[in-house]
Amino acid sequence: MGGDGKRPSDWFGVETDHRRLLEAGQDEWLHPGSGGFWLGRECFVLEPSQSATPNAIQVRLVFDAEKLPLFGQARSSTALIVEGWESRDETAVRWLAPIPLYAVSKMEVSSCEEKTRLMALAREFSNVSLPEVGVDVGNAKVINGPPRLLDGSNVELPERLDAIQGAMAMAIWAVPRVDPWIEALQWVLNQGAEGVSNKVASLAAPWLRFPWCDEVASPTRSGEVGLWSAAVSTLRSPMAAGKSPAQLADVIASSVPEGRSCDTARKWLGRTRRIISAEETVGPGEEDAGLAIQLVLLRPEPTDFRTWSRELPWLPPGVWWAAAILCGWRHGYRALDRRFKGGTVLREYLATRALSASWTDRGGDLLPTLQRASLERRGEEGCFSLIWGERTVLRKRWHARAKWYRADLGDEAVRKAARQLASELGWACFTRRARLKSGRIPVSGEGRLRVDDRGNLVVRGTVDLELSTGVQLVEELDEGEFRQALANEAGTVWDPPARSLRVEDPPGLIYKPDFIGMEEERKLVTLIDQCEWNRQLKRRVQQYGWRYDYRQREIDASMHLGDLPDWAADLAHRLVDEGLLSEQPDQLIVNEYTRSQGIRPHIDHHGFAERVATISLLESWSMVFRLRNTKRKVEKSLERRSVAVLTGDARYGWTHEIPARKFERAGQSLRRVRRERRISLTFRKVKAADGALFTATGEAAI
Repeated sequence: MGGDGKRPSDWFGVETDHRRLLEAGQDEWLHPGSGGFWLGRECFVLEPSQSATPNAIQVRLVFDAEKLPLFGQARSSTALIVEGWESRDETAVRWLAPIPLYAVSKMEVSSCEEKTRLMALAREFSNVSLPEVGVDVGNAKVINGPPRLLDGSNVELPERLDAIQGAMAMAIWAVPRVDPWIEALQWVLNQGAEGVSNKVASLAAPWLRFPWCDEVASPTRSGEVGLWSAAVSTLRSPMAAGKSPAQLADVIASSVPEGRSCDTARKWLGRTRRIISAEETVGPGEEDAGLAIQLVLLRPEPTDFRTWSRELPWLPPGVWWAAAILCGWRHGYRALDRRFKGGTVLREYLATRALSASWTDRGGDLLPTLQRASLERRGEEGCFSLIWGERTVLRKRWHARAKWYRADLGDEAVRKAARQLASELGWACFTRRARLKSGRIPVSGEGRLRVDDRGNLVVRGTVDLELSTGVQLVEELDEGEFRQALANEAGTVWDPPARSLRVEDPPGLIYKPDFIGMEEERKLVTLIDQCEWNRQLKRRVQQYGWRYDYRQREIDASMHLGDLPDWAADLAHRLVDEGLLSEQPDQLIVNEYTRSQGIRPHIDHHGFAERVATISLLESWSMVFRLRNTKRKVEKSLERRSVAVLTGDARYGWTHEIPARKFERAGQSLRRVRRERRISLTFRKVKAADGALFTATGEAAI
């Protein structure tokens, strides 16, 4: 459904119980009841099983026909869709398969009270994500379905879909933000098991097998691979239900076949038992596969992974990633917090890709779009994006390791800082040479020396060289080994010198011109001017979602104003859908700037989520960014109808301001244009929405 609120021209409709919708919000699929669905063709059909449910919120769902499985396909090869019922001028089709929630283009309820109650119920469940299409209030015509559904066999989703979808969700969320690991993720999601072993072997994780790849079903006998495969098999088997960490460890170890893996499993089980009984602590010393399994047994909740990178600096990136994947596999997608499921596009990708991986014989038939697009990566200044069919699955800012991985190590200052980093972390990525001058060097010992055809000094036996004080020992950074360490080794890594980034804009600033069209801009300004302005500041302001106290510089639960208005909610959904914001914003500040008005340098408070998005209307004004504690300054023109998103360093390490001046430069020319009026729409997510108070420093909107 577009922003005008109209239904698509070719659609199917059903009225169902809100509990059915909330259940579907856990795994992205609306499951058919006995005998399937009756879907109205451009009308709504009431599900018979929902007609007399007490205290139910009846929700009307509009399905975009083009997003439904098998729409437009030859139906003779399958019994998923059966034409067969007409009532007066309405026609319904019988549907025997689950319906993906991403096919929902519109939701309707009968009253504002029901809308408020539905949204409140959805927020009570941390693992429920409803379609991000908004909820309209209306009284559309609903027809009753047939007196009974015909007998028929429903299409059931594979049992292991939930586990595979959970593992994929955690794999995407937790992928170490360094090029080699992102490439490995792309490969395994696009190609399956083929060739993945070579990629993870080069990343010092030859034991890592992804749960959705068929090779996991046959554990090998080689060391850590067998232990890892046994853990994957055990944690989703019926025998794992209700077992304690110690009991699970016993089952995993006993599932490893005889051979080298069995020896590895015995050693791992002994230490794991001591850790569980508090005789030892989990930490370095365990082989990587065993350590990842221990973490899943000892810290079983997926939400624990959000803080591990800070709490466990000794944890190698690959081990952390493997543990996150195994945790998602163990819990399944339905139990995951919505923070791991992402926005609309990511959830659609997970639903289709996981089905393809778990249902190889029918997944492609059920969802014919599965094989049309691979997951691709696009690099941007300060961040990277994963793209699926020209749609952004997610966008994340680079961490310090990725910045170092991409840094110009040919720059002497950058290279010096890299040597310091590697030395302090104890990474073995140096080459050491003895620089000898002309002269004689006494040799002793029983061994022999010779120089081969390639110029190498070959030593046989033991040889002692008596080096004079004039011999110079040179230690140089091996660039290849350094980048390998960035991908594989543990340790807290700080950012490289600013010059290594070689960017004009502040790192982390995402800028997209022409985010909205001219007609949309005109409509937005009209809607905004119809609303009441607050005149307490020098500039006029409107606030939605949450009220921000400019004088006290704080916000608490009493300042909640309600949901965003429909026009703002549509923009908020679009920001998430296009990957510009990672979570749905719930606060909007509308600022009006006239003529020489501006806003002083500030950094939005940490009480708001990381990403802050600002849409500029009416005129193009410049924003000035200043790197904290330095004289570095960048001036960026925020063009009308553009969106600027602050993430990472641009969000926390640079101040931003609108200078108070009378003129702006016209594009790239030297011509100056007098300022008249600019409106900015700043979207943020309040992290303290549970009622906890936070106090802000400085102004908090641009």
